[in-house]
Amino acid sequence: MTLLQAILHKLPGASLFQSSDQNRRRYRRYERRTLLTIQPLDDDLSMMGAATWGMSVDISAGGIGLECNDPLDVNYLRVTIQEDAVSYIAVVRHRRETGTGWFFGVEFLEDDVCHERL
Repeated sequence: MTLLQAILHKLPGASLFQSSDQNRRRYRRYERRTLLTIQPLDDDLSMMGAATWGMSVDISAGGIGLECNDPLDVNYLRVTIQEDAVSYIAVVRHRRETGTGWFFGVEFLEDDVCHERL
C-alpha cells in the first residue's frame, strides 16, 4: 500500500484538490478536513513543548496542508491523523498567518522511522 493509500484509506470523502500550481507538484493533493494532533519537534526530532490541535486542509503522498492556532516556530512536526491513529514526521516547508490562525505546508519525511501506527 502506498503512503497516499494508507493516508486516504481511513479518510472517506477525500476529493481531488485542483489548484493553479497542480502541474508543479510531485503528488496530487486531495482536499480533506480531519482532526490532527501536532507535536513540535526540535532539529534532532525530539519532542519540544506541548502538542496542539489542528485541522488538515489537503493531503498528498508527499505532505499535508494544515491549519492551527499556534505559530509553531520549528522546522519539524509530528503530525498525527486522529481518524487513522497514524503519525508522520514532517519538515515545515512554509508557514503563513491567515488572520484566524496559521497555515503550514509540511513534507513527510520518507525514512521508515518517521512513520508509526499509534
